[in-house]
Amino acid sequence: MKKIKSERWIIIFFLYILFTAACSCVSIIFPARRIIVIQVWYPISVVVWICLAVTAYKALENK
Repeated sequence: MKKIKSERWIIIFFLYILFTAACSCVSIIFPARRIIVIQVWYPISVVVWICLAVTAYKALENK
């Protein structure tokens, strides 16, 4: 069961990396829309990093 859970987080993190790359490309292609891209990217990044921090804390707590 642990393996399935960790694979899910790996997939989520990989999708986050793709999302960040896509946001970077869009902001380069459309410099006038850069602030909108940042306004979308930032809250999603905050949620992802909080989830990663909670996961790391729980993993350390279980050791």
